[in-house]
Amino acid sequence: MMENERFCELKRMPSLETKRLLLRKMKKDDAQDMFAYASDPDVTRYLLWSPHASLAHTKKYLAYLEKQYRAGRFYDWAVVEKCSGRMIGTCGFSSLSPEDLRAEIGYVLNPRWW
Repeated sequence: MMENERFCELKRMPSLETKRLLLRKMKKDDAQDMFAYASDPDVTRYLLWSPHASLAHTKKYLAYLEKQYRAGRFYDWAVVEKCSGRMIGTCGFSSLSPEDLRAEIGYVLNPRWW
């Protein structure tokens, strides 16, 4: 498989699984779990986005992400603790550059799992 083809594989956003974690697309049902950490100023202090002001904001954001996934323009996974089924954070790629075969990786986790 050529390197550029590997970047194209991300458009399908496969689910990934380990013994303890599931990485999958984010969905509307994750709103409460996401809001629990995304509204915390300590969590977002060094991130490129501000704390979520309300659960409604988080729900709107997740609805937006569903459209981005469908369009193949978003490359982050929900990090789900398998034993509880809770979304404990996100991880994924930003600044994707297939031409340069380069991407940056970012993540954010609920402080309970730091």
